[in-house]
Amino acid sequence: MVRVENDTVREVAHDLNEDVDIYNFVIQFLKEYSFSNKRIVLDSSIDRIHDEIIPIYKNKINPCFTVKMPVPEDFEVRAKERSGQNWKSWVENKNRYLEHKRKAEENLEFDFQFGEDGGTKALLDELDEKLR
Repeated sequence: MVRVENDTVREVAHDLNEDVDIYNFVIQFLKEYSFSNKRIVLDSSIDRIHDEIIPIYKNKINPCFTVKMPVPEDFEVRAKERSGQNWKSWVENKNRYLEHKRKAEENLEFDFQFGEDGGTKALLDELDEKLR
């Protein structure tokens, strides 16, 4: 299993433009990777590109995947900052994230994880090399 940690990228990324690079990398990886009998696990740190990810899955032949969205410790703080008047939708999203996380941890094994659990820039480089 390969784990890719978004926080690793954030260690060297000091603004949104650099942070977006990891999201673009994930999209590229998902487009290039063969999904036959594989699962890809994604966390809430890439929920901004959720609408782009789902069509990629739908275009794959026989995809077998799980979207895992754990709740970061600072979820509520970030939610309040981003949502402004739409706080209720963030509370609903938090519950959805928790449910996805529970189901994923109960039942599933996976091949790749983009998320919070370990990983180094070397793994990103390794995946990048595989895409070439």
